[in-house]
Amino acid sequence: MKLGDKIFRSWYYLQLGWQLYFAIIFAFINFITVMYAFVIDDYQFLQIIFPNYFTFALIFSVSVFILCTCVGYRIFHSRERRAQIDINFEINPYAIRRTVNSEMILKTYVIMSNLLVLKNQQKESVDEKKIEEYMEELNSIKDIMKKRTMQNKLELKYIKTETQEEVTKNK
Repeated sequence: MKLGDKIFRSWYYLQLGWQLYFAIIFAFINFITVMYAFVIDDYQFLQIIFPNYFTFALIFSVSVFILCTCVGYRIFHSRERRAQIDINFEINPYAIRRTVNSEMILKTYVIMSNLLVLKNQQKESVDEKKIEEYMEELNSIKDIMKKRTMQNKLELKYIKTETQEEVTKNK
């Protein structure tokens, strides 16, 4: 790996570690300290409720933890989160490629296992219609694999079509 790549990777890892862990902790401690110094110390009635910094920090931390957890839960289970996932798929073709590949592999395995079951049941009449359906599905998977590129957004269309089918089936 080139030195430039190592530097950029290190910079990315630094940003990630700072954003996920330290920035939140330092900002929280800073906020509690500033609030106590500028608000609690200046008002006598608040000093009765929060006699020292530790009491204020404890009550505030527990309250904020509960409030932020509830807000985070609501956001995670909302339309905004689904929109965020859609945007991430649109800007990251590798994530959608992985999802589509997994879906296609699973479908292919199911089709192959159904064909093997049909083949093993040759004593009974073979349902040619089912075999045709399976072959059409396999051909559609092959067609998508031939036509798709990282730029043409065919996989995004495939995912949206598949999820729409699931939504209409479940209704």
